[in-house]
Amino acid sequence: VSLVRVSEEEYRDYQDAMKAAAHAGGDEREAKEAAARALLERDLVAVGVTGVEDKLQEEAAATVLYLRAAGVAVWMMTGDHLDTAVIIARAAGLVDPAVPLDIVDAPDADGA
Repeated sequence: VSLVRVSEEEYRDYQDAMKAAAHAGGDEREAKEAAARALLERDLVAVGVTGVEDKLQEEAAATVLYLRAAGVAVWMMTGDHLDTAVIIARAAGLVDPAVPLDIVDAPDADGA
């Protein structure tokens, strides 16, 4: 979360630019919106931070347990960071914390 002080004139310029963007279409609209935001997104002062916690749905771990007891093979595939994926897998009961994990990790699309 950040703050920037702008004059009334700067704010009016921003409003006008956003109105113009609203009348554009497709890629042109996105470019005009980005240009409008750039009018204000400068010299920002950080005033706070925020975070999001994705919680497992209720009964997720119990559901995994029932599926495994029924002989269903349960796999987890995710685009999360590896550390996050391991935490989720343990919380969902997909893996026993005492058992070492076999992790298959592919490189990112950019080769990293």
